[in-house]
Amino acid sequence: MTSTRDAAASGPAVADVLPLSPLQEGLLFLARWAAGDDGADGRAGVDPYTIQLQLDGHGLRPERLHKALDAVLARRDELRAAIRDRKRGSPVAVVPEAASTPWSETDAADDAAVEKACEAERVRPFALGRPPLVRALLIRRPDGRWRLAITLHHLVVDGWSLGPLVTELLDHAEGREPAGEAVPYRRYLEWLGAQDTAAMAQRFADDLAGLDERTLLAPAPTADESAPADLPAAVETALDGALGDGLAALARARGVTTATVLSVVWGVVLARLTGRDDVVFGTTVSGRPPEVAGVEAILGLFVNTVPVRVRLRRGRRSGAELDHRGRETVGELLDRVQGEQAARWPDHQAGLAEIQRRAGIGELFDTLLVVENVGLDPSALARLAPDLGVDHVGIRDATHYPVSVVALPAHGDEPARLRLVHRAERIGDADARALLAGVERVLRAVVADPDRAVDDLDVLDDAERHHLVVELNDTRAEVGPRTWPAMFDAALDAAGPDSTALVHGDERLTWGELAERSGRLARALVEAGAGRDRVVAVSLPRSAELFVALVAVLPAGAAFLALDPDYPPDRLASMLDDADPEALVVGADLTVDVPRFAVDARPEDDTRALPAPHPLDAAYLVYTSGSTGRPKGVVVPHTGVADLVATARHTLGVAPSSRISHFASVSFDLAVFEMSMALCVGGTLVVVPSELRAPDAELVAYLVGHGVTHAALPPSVSGALPPEVELPEDMTLLVGTEAVPPELVARWAPGRTLVNAYGPTEVTVNATFGDLSGRAGAEAVATHHAASIGVPDANGRAYVLDRRLRPVAAGVVGELYLAGAGLARGYRGRPDLTAERFVADPFGALFGEPGARMYRTGDLVRRRPATTRDGAPDPWPEQLEYLGRADDQVSLRGFRVELGEVPGVLAADPSVGQAVAVVRRDGPSARLVAYVTPGAGIPDPVALRARAAAALPEHMVPGDVVVLDAFPLTVNNKIDRDRLPAPERAAAGGRAPESEAEQALTAVVAEVLGLDEVGVEDDFFALGGDSIVSIQLVSRARRAGWTITPRQIFEARTAAGLAAVAVPVGGRAVAAPVDGTGRVPLTPIQRWLLARPGPIRTYHQRVVLAVPSGTDPRPALQAVLDTHDLLRARLVDGALEVPATGSVRAEDVVERIEGDLEAVAAGTAQRLDPRAGRMVAASWTGDRLVLAVHHLVVDGVSWPILAGDVAAAAQGSALEP
Repeated sequence: MTSTRDAAASGPAVADVLPLSPLQEGLLFLARWAAGDDGADGRAGVDPYTIQLQLDGHGLRPERLHKALDAVLARRDELRAAIRDRKRGSPVAVVPEAASTPWSETDAADDAAVEKACEAERVRPFALGRPPLVRALLIRRPDGRWRLAITLHHLVVDGWSLGPLVTELLDHAEGREPAGEAVPYRRYLEWLGAQDTAAMAQRFADDLAGLDERTLLAPAPTADESAPADLPAAVETALDGALGDGLAALARARGVTTATVLSVVWGVVLARLTGRDDVVFGTTVSGRPPEVAGVEAILGLFVNTVPVRVRLRRGRRSGAELDHRGRETVGELLDRVQGEQAARWPDHQAGLAEIQRRAGIGELFDTLLVVENVGLDPSALARLAPDLGVDHVGIRDATHYPVSVVALPAHGDEPARLRLVHRAERIGDADARALLAGVERVLRAVVADPDRAVDDLDVLDDAERHHLVVELNDTRAEVGPRTWPAMFDAALDAAGPDSTALVHGDERLTWGELAERSGRLARALVEAGAGRDRVVAVSLPRSAELFVALVAVLPAGAAFLALDPDYPPDRLASMLDDADPEALVVGADLTVDVPRFAVDARPEDDTRALPAPHPLDAAYLVYTSGSTGRPKGVVVPHTGVADLVATARHTLGVAPSSRISHFASVSFDLAVFEMSMALCVGGTLVVVPSELRAPDAELVAYLVGHGVTHAALPPSVSGALPPEVELPEDMTLLVGTEAVPPELVARWAPGRTLVNAYGPTEVTVNATFGDLSGRAGAEAVATHHAASIGVPDANGRAYVLDRRLRPVAAGVVGELYLAGAGLARGYRGRPDLTAERFVADPFGALFGEPGARMYRTGDLVRRRPATTRDGAPDPWPEQLEYLGRADDQVSLRGFRVELGEVPGVLAADPSVGQAVAVVRRDGPSARLVAYVTPGAGIPDPVALRARAAAALPEHMVPGDVVVLDAFPLTVNNKIDRDRLPAPERAAAGGRAPESEAEQALTAVVAEVLGLDEVGVEDDFFALGGDSIVSIQLVSRARRAGWTITPRQIFEARTAAGLAAVAVPVGGRAVAAPVDGTGRVPLTPIQRWLLARPGPIRTYHQRVVLAVPSGTDPRPALQAVLDTHDLLRARLVDGALEVPATGSVRAEDVVERIEGDLEAVAAGTAQRLDPRAGRMVAASWTGDRLVLAVHHLVVDGVSWPILAGDVAAAAQGSALEP
């Protein structure tokens, strides 16, 4: 049965109009936001700022409390107030002359029903403009017990006010006139209006000087979490007698407040959970100034939230009494925090919003500490109204903060308690319980020994630490051969000498050929001095010979340094100077005074036994970006490669039947992984030719055509493949090296093994693998907006540690440290930097490795929790999730870049005063932008970009250089990177687009660069384009109806130039009349071929074509010779001279020969001579045509075109040049 008697709806006269205090203004905003009437999105949620007073009793006629409550409202103006907006100006509190309490009664069968009714009453919103903001619900039970739930909005009352309110309520219920004057709330507001609250706020802000960032514990809210639909949840623990008594005793002994002790405890917990030494959180203060007479008996909102800063100090301070180890003790921290907080007691009226505005770093915190001191003793209340039989009093309160720690005092037989109130949509129940346990653990440690060092306090117990450090790093695996040559020999045995080891276009090497050629070169290198801990540099274009050379260095006992010939000469020279190689295997000129070898170099002693390297010997040297502007050479031993290969076998399913693509630049350490996956297992290495290393259909066709089973394609490539292409469903695809977007996973995970690979160069290429495979992986990434980087590789370890090298709990952000056999030896010739980044592993002994080292990655990660916030199992429980960088190193286009290296190059220019580089993500893709200020002159952005291009790899060249008069600074006088302006683009100029292709491509260029307009003659790269954006340009152009290639973008550079070579999608290029005769300069690859030692006259590629019966192949071949100009070329003085069409006759090229096909083929090649103009030779034997073409004018990609043209011409089709 339910009955309701509501207050009259008539509008009584106004008794008073009161201004709102700063805290009331803040609560009004939050209440309106929760109600959905702030204009944000119209969605209503639950207003957390209601407070419910619960009186439980067993006496007769509890309904008389209704009139008693009305009497309290009649006596207390502030309880009758409602909030109204003025027509002009800020909202005010309007107090009517009279108001009665909305009163409801209901029945409940048991305790559960009582609680349910109270909860429903709490969440029912107040109409803030309708007085009073108080209502009551009387709940009766069949056994005669009852509960009165009085719900009030915090705008009119705080927790302290409840004591006087209940006392006055019971006085009225017993017919007594309350003692003392009913001091109006206006008296406090008048006093507050006379205070300089701005100066108070400034003093708080001054105390926050040097605070660089906010202290945020909970995950950021999503859009769906903007208006919570439920009140916060809570978990609670009782402080047993010893702990509760010890807390009080400690406070008395140190002369501090209980609030100070709990502030230190919560500050330490926050520090451990955020990995910081300087944290800030909110705390509530009573806000009742003693200067206001009778303030303790006033009902109203006085409580205020102010920031508390806790700084943990590790070093000795001048004049401080620190322990003998120089670390601050708990007691000393208590004294310091007490002093700092006491200095601000006179300023407790400062508004939090004003404090945060003056501090200058936005919202300071998302956690709150509340120390309750409301004295509501049920036994005392029972004496006030014995007939009512009040035997229990409860208070239900909440805040909008994701986490609030509430300390509740002991009352009678009820012990003191700690309650953790949490928003379930931000902090799940399991996490809340673990958090509360950590608070209690630190509190016990503080109370037990206040003389212990603060550094020794931890939120984890021994079992949790053991799980995080040992159990999650149990990756022990037995690995066979532990050196690269031993693994290669085992792979050779598994594959067999006649199996294909390597493919590059149409080049093929069997395992036997690769072993024989690399062994021969290895012996030649040994004779030249190659050996243990010595370096052999290799600088060759992508080819089979490149891998022959790399393989040869390892059994010679040396470490290889693979040099990408496309790197700037200054960069290559710097690397060679630092590496000091013993020898150089080279195909082009490099200035270095060491013995030089061709790939086919022969030793004097072809039977020499090769040395057997030790697993800890260096296998390769690879250079990464350096913060000082000097690249760092990372020395990696064989043993790490052995574990990497073992992981590939186990995790990726690599086997002798596998065909592994090789896509990465040879100077990128991923190239070592690709090479080792095939050549240390017995599979086939499928090398992607240079001209196909772009995300287009030709790349996919190459991978599919060669049956690739495993491919490592970074997101910038795999994510930019044309939408119409498909990779085989059974392919294993490695992504990583940069952020993996959900759309990439959604496209490639279903039906495939998709692995997110993570690993810095300093840990043998890879350290962890995260499995994102299948539809389940795609759905998990889309749902959680995250992509796990997984678990450690075989025999590897991954620690997530705080700044004191302690493990952090699951879900907590920490820095990733890596250990195990995969660690590099360090940085070549840089013992200082090696000692800084490779530090002692404090957990090595737990794995039987005392004295082991670990690598500090600088990456911020967290372990995924076991369950999500809603209690469901996490898709990657306790696996690692990458969150960003802890230093100035960034990941850009799959490369680790030390941002300090870029300004280091620019600052060397005299015209530059200061330089800084940032990665901007406010455009269609991440891009590197440099900012400079003037030095001895005015900086020229074009010249500075050219300087960078001459000294840095392409991925480190800033797309823009912006000149500023001065850098914007933070309040702490640091460069404010968030306020660095986006590069301004010059207005488009020049002629307007003319053709359909120009119009479309000009629009597409503007779109991918994020510009409103570009000119048809504007240089794509000068406008900020780069190789990654060019990939997007190819894709967008295709959607606009035009086919272009990345190579054409680099060559044409402008929309006009691209329009001249673009082909309509689905169409064929319209041949423009081009005269291909005359002198043609050699390309880099042609110059490299000519630089090879030995004769090149017959260096060729050939095919055997079927000749239909009765067909003469010579007319078709003549058409091909006339169409493809370079087939007629002659090598003259370092260039190619191309004669006119018809100058080379098929009759002179083709010879009819009978005999063994192999013998005929070999004889055909002998007729080639580029210096005599014989680039093509053909032999017609029976129904076969052996066609040989010199390598100067053909490669693996050209053959499908040539063979297709021969067939087309034989059928009478006209060929297009």
